[in-house]
Amino acid sequence: MKRIVSFLILISMIFTTAFADDEFISVHDESKILSAAVEKYIYMQNKKLFDKTGARIVVATGSSTGELSVHEYAENLYKELGVESLGRKNGVFLFICESSKDYHVIVAPGINASLTNQEAQKILSENLEKPFEKAYYNRAVVDTFNAFVLWYADKYDIAIDVTDDMSEYKDIIRTENNARTLKMVLTISLSVIFTVGILWYLAYRGRQKRMEKLRKKRQERRKRYMAIK
Repeated sequence: MKRIVSFLILISMIFTTAFADDEFISVHDESKILSAAVEKYIYMQNKKLFDKTGARIVVATGSSTGELSVHEYAENLYKELGVESLGRKNGVFLFICESSKDYHVIVAPGINASLTNQEAQKILSENLEKPFEKAYYNRAVVDTFNAFVLWYADKYDIAIDVTDDMSEYKDIIRTENNARTLKMVLTISLSVIFTVGILWYLAYRGRQKRMEKLRKKRQERRKRYMAIK
C-alpha cells in the first residue's frame, strides 16, 4: 500500500512540474483584466526579446493600491517580484491600476540613459492612455507593450515582429489546453491501471497465503491422524 501511495505522489509531482511555468515572470495580472491570449503573447514575445537582448518587459495589474500612491505600489511590487534582478537590468516594468485608472513605468538602470523617463512617458501617452481610460485594457497593454518592443528593436538593431491580432495566440492556448487535458487523462488512467493492478496482486497474494495456511493445517491434521492411527 505504501508503494501505491508513493507512486501516486510521484505521478502528481511529475504532472505538476510538467505544467509549471518556471521560466520567468512576464505578466502579473492580479486584477484579471487581461485575456489569456494577451498574456500568452507577452510571454512569448518576452522569450524572444530576452534571447536577443537579455531584457524583459514585465506587465503587472492591480485592482487597487490601497493607501499607497501608484508610484509607491509599483516600486514595492517591482521589488517583490524580483524584476530588478532579471536579465541584464535592462528591462521595463509597467504597472496599471484598474480602479484609479493610473499607471507607472519603471525603466531599469541599465537602459534609463537611453530610454529616458520623458521617452517612456511619451510611449505611454501615445499608446496606453486613451484605450485605458475607456477600459480597453487588452488593447492598451498590447499597444504599449509593442511600442516598447519596437524601442528595443531599434536600440539593439534586432528584428522582432509585433502584432495586435491575438487569434494565433488563442489557437496556441487551445492547443496547449487540449494537450494538458490529454496528459491529465493519460496520467489518471495510468494511475488507475497501476492501482488496480497492485490491488489485484495484493488480493491474489492474500488468497495464496490463505490457501497455503489451509494446506499446512490439513497436512498437520493428517499427520496427527496418522500418528493416532
